[in-house]
Amino acid sequence: MIPDGPRRRLLLEDCDDGRRLPTLAWTLDGWSAMAVKEIGLRIGGRFGLDVTVLRDLGQSGQRYWCEVEVHGGEPTRGHWVPISELVDLTRLAEADRTVLESWLREASGAPAPPTRSPWERPGWHAEAVVWIREQLADLGLQANGPIRQFKAAWSWSCLLEVPTTSGQLFFKAVYDKPPGEVDLILALQPRWAQCLPRLLAADERGWMLMENFDGEPIEKMAPERWVAAASRFGQLQMDCAVAVDEWLGMGCPDRRLCRLPALFAEVLADEDILLSDPEPLTAAEMAGLRTLQPVVGELCAKLSTYDIPESLHHQDFRSGNLIAIGDEALFYDWGDTVVSHPFLSLQRMLDFVDRPRGVPHWDWEMKHRGDRLCRAIRDAYLKEWTCLESPRRLTEVHILSRQLNVAYQAIRWHQEIPHVELDSGWGRVMPRATKNSLRQVLEIWPCLRPDKPLHS
Repeated sequence: MIPDGPRRRLLLEDCDDGRRLPTLAWTLDGWSAMAVKEIGLRIGGRFGLDVTVLRDLGQSGQRYWCEVEVHGGEPTRGHWVPISELVDLTRLAEADRTVLESWLREASGAPAPPTRSPWERPGWHAEAVVWIREQLADLGLQANGPIRQFKAAWSWSCLLEVPTTSGQLFFKAVYDKPPGEVDLILALQPRWAQCLPRLLAADERGWMLMENFDGEPIEKMAPERWVAAASRFGQLQMDCAVAVDEWLGMGCPDRRLCRLPALFAEVLADEDILLSDPEPLTAAEMAGLRTLQPVVGELCAKLSTYDIPESLHHQDFRSGNLIAIGDEALFYDWGDTVVSHPFLSLQRMLDFVDRPRGVPHWDWEMKHRGDRLCRAIRDAYLKEWTCLESPRRLTEVHILSRQLNVAYQAIRWHQEIPHVELDSGWGRVMPRATKNSLRQVLEIWPCLRPDKPLHS
């Protein structure tokens, strides 16, 4: 979908039976926010326009719809057609027609959902570019190429590449959900600057200009780098545990053990989400989940008997968000941070360790005892807590938190739903991820009925 600036016209191409919306022949394995740069360049090359990808409009069969925003140029092919003339949509497939009708309603004045991210709204990109250039001037730097999208059309965040005469920088914006990622990074920097992105500029909107990570993704490196990163993050969490009130005060969501049973009950009560298409939970699945619901409270009560303090929990602590810089590990994407049991971060990392195709995360690490890397990561992380508990009891905490993490993932995804536009790429993920997590509970937890003892 290529509208003009005022969104009064759409660019159409000639075809054998008239005109059609422009298409790109390109294989995508699902919509990817990382594809926006390539999409923009391909559209620019084909039509002679300077564009950015504004938002994902959904999928129709094997086709993915998106809207782009034009920032300059005149089309070298195709025709601008006033949207008032797009009245006969009967020749479009029903799914295609639904997408276009929804877009036309907004173009004709219907308000966008309030949860739509700022960077998915017309005009935002130009405003961000102006801000970036102002910050570069204040820093004595100069852009030496176009500022391009790196990751966008995604409700969670937006990343822009900023080439300068002094090297590549990145601009990041995150959606309006506490805690602000900027605030959290600044609060951690006095003691953990070497493990955090280096911010060159930031403002109250959550915009940040930061240095490029001059290192290698840990997921591409030798196992010992994964192990060192897990150990280092355990040190950070132990250090942060003494300031829980500070983290809660700055807006970190409260996911402490005492709150998880009630939050899980909220998930099970939300039938609008759980019974929604696609793949609604069945009556049998709902009944099974209600039978297992007390296990959440039992696990939380059991975990609270150990001397492991609650701390910052990076809900997306995985190899893809870790960079090796020299001998140090850099942790990024802090916008999804809460206060909870620290070992849940370890479980997130273990979920992303390579395993044989077709073997679930749980089976690989728990039932089959995992591989050498899983054990090494676990042991290195647990070692950081031996000043508080014995190795045997720390292993018990690990097992209990591994069990709890299955239900915790449903809580995590469900808590994000109010913050995103459900009819968006990321918004469509949330209900599906919530239901999938609950189905994992049904698959994994039958042995954890309240009338049976937990693993210890």
